[in-house]
Amino acid sequence: MNKYLVSPDFTVKQAIERMTQSNIKAVIVVDDNKTVLGVFSNGDMRSYFLRGGNLSANICLAMNKTPFLYKSTNEVLNERIYYERVIYPIVDDKNRVVDVLDYNRSAEMERLSDVLKDVPLVIMAGGKGTRLYPYTKILPKPLIPIGNLTITERIIDSFQNYGCNKVIMVLNYKANMIRAYMSDLKKDYSIDFVEEDKFLGTGGGLKLVKDYVKSTFFVSNCDTLINADFDLVYRTHKIKNNKITFVCSMKDVVIPYGV
Repeated sequence: MNKYLVSPDFTVKQAIERMTQSNIKAVIVVDDNKTVLGVFSNGDMRSYFLRGGNLSANICLAMNKTPFLYKSTNEVLNERIYYERVIYPIVDDKNRVVDVLDYNRSAEMERLSDVLKDVPLVIMAGGKGTRLYPYTKILPKPLIPIGNLTITERIIDSFQNYGCNKVIMVLNYKANMIRAYMSDLKKDYSIDFVEEDKFLGTGGGLKLVKDYVKSTFFVSNCDTLINADFDLVYRTHKIKNNKITFVCSMKDVVIPYGV
């Protein structure tokens, strides 16, 4: 947390150097008691320079003196359903910083969360992938490469960033090939395979995993790459007491006149 905290004696240049060195997008200006005086973010920096500010000035001249502050993690999670902030300072009743939540850290730098460590991921991987013919005549859709990894590995990696360590794959088309490839991987997660005798669709396939999951779990198609905050998705699901939570994407389709 301390990397986010700077003294009101800092100059703008020193604050920017701290943000650069720590790879963060904002710092919190606090007094000796860690009471929040303001927040200085990349956006505040741009606004400050557009006003003609200079690097050697005191940070208090550039910071936002009325930042959003939060009393608990749950308050942050409820807020994030509707609004995205650069950082989320959590404070006590006297506005002293007790924690800082930052959802902008790179997944390549560190695991983002362990919230899914006991939450299985079910991947629906039984389809023929006819829209990808002729490629899927040879390779099943779950093994189609995206760069140097299969699409399935990329999906699993995105959930592993949030601690997921248990995967269940529902197979049908070219099941033996998928099973052989996935079993041969060096991996730090467990993987179980459930095979359909015939094509059952999503609902039918999910019924086959009832002996493998006893609580909340994620379901993903094997051709769905999502850059999502699964920590937020999971906690929202729990906070709202949902039976099912869908992660969706808006897509605009432009139809030319006359077609």
